[in-house]
Parts: sequence; structure tokens; C-alpha cells
Amino acid sequence: MTGTETFYKSLKTHRETQGIQISEISDKTKINSKYFDAIENGQFSILPTVYIRLFLRTYCIEVGADFEQALKDFEKYTTGKVTEKTELKFQPVSDTANIKSTSKDDKLFNENFSRKNIIYVIIGIIIIFSLIQFVSYLSKEAESSVQPSVNKNESIIDEAGLALPNSELSQTDDLISYSTLPIPTLLEEDIVYNDNKLIEQNAYRLTVSPPFIFTVTSFAQTKVHISSITNTIFNGIMDGDETRTFTITDTLKFDFWSAQHVRADVNGVDLSSYITDSDLAIRGSLVPDGSLSIQQYSH
Repeated sequence: MTGTETFYKSLKTHRETQGIQISEISDKTKINSKYFDAIENGQFSILPTVYIRLFLRTYCIEVGADFEQALKDFEKYTTGKVTEKTELKFQPVSDTANIKSTSKDDKLFNENFSRKNIIYVIIGIIIIFSLIQFVSYLSKEAESSVQPSVNKNESIIDEAGLALPNSELSQTDDLISYSTLPIPTLLEEDIVYNDNKLIEQNAYRLTVSPPFIFTVTSFAQTKVHISSITNTIFNGIMDGDETRTFTITDTLKFDFWSAQHVRADVNGVDLSSYITDSDLAIRGSLVPDGSLSIQQYSH
């Protein structure tokens, strides 16, 4: 940010030098372009502060600007001050104390790390490494011994996305597991989201309202389905360490193939306390009055 130009004008200048159109940002984030125009013109009263901060953060990410600095500039521009984090202060240590400490440490090193002690340390490291390898081996053996359970009245989806008859189950037992990620174009209603696999369902009330700014971060490759009442927003595979932000103006609906692999928040509210951290499939919905429904399914 320059000293002669307000921060929001600097953001606009930066976007234009990058050759990025506001319409491109709007199409990608599903946020109305008028809010980005308002940010670039300093019209921050168009929305409550919490939404302006969320939209400003999203805008900065899309144009490659420092969103933390932009948020500080926004706070200073609107309130006249910035809340700084408290930093720890340390008292300098005198040179004499340093010399004494160094001499003492050298003496302890010479006394404790004799040849015999070094041998003991090496043996201990070898024993710990061997235990880790043994535990890893036992875990792999336990995983390989678990066989997937199959309902006799259900079909199985093969790698080409075709339903296999029950007569072919014995030939596919070694190839198919319900923990494998589904093909993105397939509906997994019959595979996961049915009453037979429902483990638990709960209802909560959040103090949020539309538009819902829904942010999903994946820690490993996993299937994610985001939709509203009228259309599908996203239906596909998210890679590890990937973050996506969606804007929904009515009811938010979401499916996570594995709750263990994602973190989500809506309008700045972390949903971790409402979603299990186990390897379960999650189906959730958030209606405009803030009512949140969470259902947990086994794979």
C-alpha cells in the first residue's frame, strides 16, 4: 500500500496490473460483483462489517494480495486504530552469566557423554525404531484382515461406474472397498447416504444468516459435494491442502466423504465442534434461520 493512495485504491490498481476482471472473481467465488466494486471504491457501509471482512479476504486471495495487511488497513481506515498482538519481551542476559553457563554446559557434556553413554543412546534409538516398525507392521496386518461388509440386496459399483449383479460379488471382493473415493460423476446415495448406514444425527442453532460464506479445507484427497436449493455449486474431488470458498444465498447443503479429511467454517464460525473427526461420511444442511442439521454415515 502506498502512502499517497488509500489501501482499497491500491488493491484496485494491483488487480488491474494483474489483468484480472472483477467478473472473473465473481464467477469463481459466486459473490456478487457489486460487493467487490464497493470494496474498491471504499463503500464499506454496503454490508455489515463481518461480511465486508470476509469478502475483502476472498478478494485479496483471488488477486494475490496480502489479505492480513488489507484487513489491518481496513480496520485502521474504519476505526482509526489497529489491534496489535501482544509480543513476549525478554531481558538480556549478562556476558558473565553466558560465560558461566557455557563453561558449566561444557563440563556436563564432558562428564555425561562418555563413550559408554553414547553406546547406550545408540542402543536406545535402535530399540525405539524397532518398536515403531513392529507397531506399523501390526497395524497393516490388522487393516488387511478387515473385509468390507456387503448387503446381499445391494449392487456394487465397478471402476467404470456400472452396477454389478450380486452373482459377481465374489469376483470383486478383493478389488472394491467402500472406503475408496467414489467416482465424482456418480450419485452415492445408494452407497453411503441411506438409512441403513445412518449412525447419528443432531440439530444445532447457529447465529448466522445468508449470504453463507462457506469455506472448506481438505487435508487429504476427498470427495466434496456443495449445493443450494436450486443448483449444485461443486461436486468433485478436493486434493490435500486445498481450500475452496463458496457463497450460498439460501439453504446450504454439503456432503463430505470423510469428516476426518476436512475442516469447514461458515461466516467465520468453525464447524469442527459439530462434525466428528472420525472417518465417517457427513451430510449437513444450514437453513437461513441458522438451523444446522448434521448426519453421520458409515462407509
